Amino acid sequence: MLLQKRWMLILSLVGVLLLFVGCSNQNTSNNDGPSPEAVTKMFFDALQKGDIEQAASLTQEKDMKKTLQEFASDPQGKEIATLYLQQLKYEVGSPDINGKEASVPVKITVPGAAKIAGAVAKEAMSGVLDGKSDSNIEKSALESIKQVIKNPATPKSTHNSSVTLVKTDTGWTIKSTDIGFLSSIHF
Repeated sequence: MLLQKRWMLILSLVGVLLLFVGCSNQNTSNNDGPSPEAVTKMFFDALQKGDIEQAASLTQEKDMKKTLQEFASDPQGKEIATLYLQQLKYEVGSPDINGKEASVPVKITVPGAAKIAGAVAKEAMSGVLDGKSDSNIEKSALESIKQVIKNPATPKSTHNSSVTLVKTDTGWTIKSTDIGFLSSIHF
């Protein structure tokens, strides 16, 4: 049961991290800090590099920030997420700015979750049937996840998402993300 809870936490965190990508030093024309597009890119770039603390600093969404901080404190979870996010590809579209709020479309491509979930299920079932301890099953499953993520033949999934930002006294910050693309990811 502990193994299942740990996996659900790790996989949930990976899913949340898939929401962001990019980095840029583009500034808005009136010199009031990075543009919404640039902040979105900085967020995703931080995730791609495994700099979860930097990504968390760019969002004001409390649940997202908490999840990112918890994730950063779990060494195994951070290792898997970092490896996964290194495979993440993204394209940031043109922002729709309406006063102090902006919406930035993002196209995200990541390793397919079905293949990763299959690797976990296979190792878990094999371990249970072979009478392995939870810790041995967990180690085997982690290794399988790493191999699937690293494998260039692993199918990719592409999702259209959006990031909502608000302008504060210190510049643009991420308010929320559209996580609808996660509905097709079954961990």
